[in-house]
Amino acid sequence: GKFAWNLHTEYSRYDIFEKAELRKQRGLLDLTSETDKDEQISEDVSRIRTSVRKELQILEDERRKFVQEVTSKKEEVIKLTETLKSLRRDISSAKAELNSLHDALSKKLQVDLSAKEERRDIIVFNEELGRTSPTKPGGDDSLVEYCEMESCFHYSSCTVRFGLTVYLPQLSSATAKSSQVMQLLTEMSQYLDRKGILAPSASEACVNIVYLTSGTTQGQIDSFISDGTNTILVDLRTTEEKMADSKSELNFKRLIYASHSFESSFRKGYDITMFPELLHLNMNDYWRQLKPLLPVERKHFLHFHGNPSLRKVTVSVSMLTRLKEALKNVDIVVKCDVGDSVKDVQGWQLCGTAADREKGYQEAIFSLVPAEGNPTLVYTRLLEALRWGAVPVILGQGFPLPFNEIIDWRQVTVVMAAQQFNDIHYILSSFQEESIVEMKRRGRFLLETYGRSPQALTEGILSVMNKRLSTLPPLTKPYKGAVILKKQTQTNLPTTERFGTQNFTHFNDIYNLPPGPVFSYPVDPFTPPLVSGHQYASMTTEQLRYQPQHVIRDSGVTGPEFTKLLLGNRPYERYTIVILTYQRTDVLLSTIEGIKYASFLDKIIVVWNNAMDPPKDTEWPAMPIPLVVVRGKGNSLNNRFLPFEEIETECVLSMDDDMILGEEQLSFGFRFPHEYN
Repeated sequence: GKFAWNLHTEYSRYDIFEKAELRKQRGLLDLTSETDKDEQISEDVSRIRTSVRKELQILEDERRKFVQEVTSKKEEVIKLTETLKSLRRDISSAKAELNSLHDALSKKLQVDLSAKEERRDIIVFNEELGRTSPTKPGGDDSLVEYCEMESCFHYSSCTVRFGLTVYLPQLSSATAKSSQVMQLLTEMSQYLDRKGILAPSASEACVNIVYLTSGTTQGQIDSFISDGTNTILVDLRTTEEKMADSKSELNFKRLIYASHSFESSFRKGYDITMFPELLHLNMNDYWRQLKPLLPVERKHFLHFHGNPSLRKVTVSVSMLTRLKEALKNVDIVVKCDVGDSVKDVQGWQLCGTAADREKGYQEAIFSLVPAEGNPTLVYTRLLEALRWGAVPVILGQGFPLPFNEIIDWRQVTVVMAAQQFNDIHYILSSFQEESIVEMKRRGRFLLETYGRSPQALTEGILSVMNKRLSTLPPLTKPYKGAVILKKQTQTNLPTTERFGTQNFTHFNDIYNLPPGPVFSYPVDPFTPPLVSGHQYASMTTEQLRYQPQHVIRDSGVTGPEFTKLLLGNRPYERYTIVILTYQRTDVLLSTIEGIKYASFLDKIIVVWNNAMDPPKDTEWPAMPIPLVVVRGKGNSLNNRFLPFEEIETECVLSMDDDMILGEEQLSFGFRFPHEYN
């Protein structure tokens, strides 16, 4: 810059003197004093300096702009570099996740392949033993009326490893698509698919189920099945439809016939008795259609309305008349208009319509059910009594009741011999109110489980088959909520695998009490506890010296010593805490901090009811155990009862986010059931 300034100045001076010399030669230069010349030069220099400053200022502004542009470009390069690094990390993470999914898929395919190979090996093994094809008595089908499970059922298709799978052959039939059974088949296929037991083909199924409705012919049945092996025919026709149907006499071959009435011989242990399909209850408004079970006391002690048939009945008109005269609080009618009931049948006919009979059941504690004559009439009386809250009194001990292979009817009804009719009042009067309420409660459960709809009837049939085959219902599916946070902690505790449990010592409880036989569960409340100290029974005295003392009620160990001796190294000796929270993050964090060191605590599950996820800057406490934050079904208090798949223990403590519990309280709550287990 200095060199340019000097050069510019020299050129300017040279230019001035050159012009002055030119004027002098031409006689135009006015000679002045030396002082004027210096002033003139100073002005010119000043003007030149001003011009140069302006130019330099412009250059400086341009330089600054250039520097700013360079700085901006450098920042953009830095940002692009960071973005590139982030994208590379995402690509690496996606590759790892893809590899993980590929490995999981490969393992699943291997498991499925091994399962198919195992199933094939089982069938091959059974073929070697000669068990794959049912025994044919006499070499033909002439004796199929004597069918039993061992002689007419194909056991190799129903292994315990794969459970009871079902195929509906009518779904693939053109005949069924134009019939009234199509809607039923659609509903049943959806129901079986939700349970996970619907087979895609007959070759992959344990049993086939065919529904029989009015107008079904032998040709249609033959198009669905071959010889009837491993096929259950569910007869949904009413008695009137059977009598009006000219094709009602069907050749059932090896079919397992499920019906509420049997015109031909009933094959005990092979055929299945079921409820008549009468209720058609709407599950969306179910409880409004049922009579409350309380109060126990009602207007009448005993109820019976019926009209005797032309044939002789065991419970005669004279017997009922004498009972009516002897007791004042009974509602007995022995002659009435049968209405829409079947007239030409054996036994006591029903009076009027179902709506007419409803009031009589609702006003009585007990309802008389003569077990004779047409099974449909007997089952209808039984079903209506259960629906309207009356305890059925069954007169007749040898009559096959619906699903009698799995239902213990003595827990729900009063079963008496017809010869005990004279003592009926004394027998019924001996029941206390608590027993009556319990019988009503169990009867309501059986009605809901096995008699409310075609799906319930099918569930009863499947339960009978599960008991015959010693197979388990499908394992209940846990709730898979959206996991918001999952903090894992390395522990030495064994993991818990979900599997179904079966205990033949409480079969009656499984089929007659909640939760029912629809699903299998990893644990249930019916399993009896093992004897205290059983794991030390085979140890010698020397070995016992190095083992912790087992907790025994009479050992005198209490307080902290008792807590130490609980061990806590098995799933059922630990517990999970489920915390429900809503818009109280600070309170939640404080609660977790106060309980995270509790003894025998396996995991903490937080059910997040907020609409928004937790803030990213939330400082979750450091955990000695796993912590899982999961979202439930919307904002509902019932989310605390969802069976989250993260729960791996038998014991669960449900609490709110603002509950303050000390370790002593938690240990006492966990200790109480274990002290007697």
